[in-house]
Amino acid sequence: MMQAGDSSFAGRTVLVTGASRGIGRATAILFAAKGASVCVNYRKDSSGADDVVKYIRESGGCALPFRADITDLDGCCRLVDTVERELGPIQVLVNNAAAFHRTPFLDVSPEEFDRLLSTNLRGPFFLSQITARQMAVRKKGCIIHISSILAGVAIRERTAYCASKGAIESLTQAMALDLIRYQIRVNAVAPGLIETEALIDSFH
Repeated sequence: MMQAGDSSFAGRTVLVTGASRGIGRATAILFAAKGASVCVNYRKDSSGADDVVKYIRESGGCALPFRADITDLDGCCRLVDTVERELGPIQVLVNNAAAFHRTPFLDVSPEEFDRLLSTNLRGPFFLSQITARQMAVRKKGCIIHISSILAGVAIRERTAYCASKGAIESLTQAMALDLIRYQIRVNAVAPGLIETEALIDSFH
């Protein structure tokens, strides 16, 4: 169960993408434990998202599941509109959703490359833009990109993934400079290897 007592995010709305499992799940639960109303975004795993929402609600928190593919701009707009209508203005966006492929460099197809970059870079870019437009009006907000240690420490057979996370870190710095005038903070978190389902699947 979520630990009670810390209400530092009470009254705030947090959107976490890719929140049906792994890092996204843990992030959504942590924000809810601190009093935030949390949107649990997912693309396919409705069962996982429902489990996260059920856990948060049974622990006394507020959560809303919402299915949206962040590579689809219309879907991103619907996601932000729904969250702001149902839960309130988004104060924190956590761009966690990501693709993680294991393919040797010589075998990466254009289709695989485009698919991975669309999820890991294009999606966060435009979802952040859509959300930041709302935050800019309110002169307040925080955007967090989940990067990776692989943005700076390469391993074999992850060339496209490493490239996408390196780009995310550059994007974070550029966004921070552009959005500071609106009092919107932009940061990246670069975890090391964490034993999530996605990581385990990538090694099989």
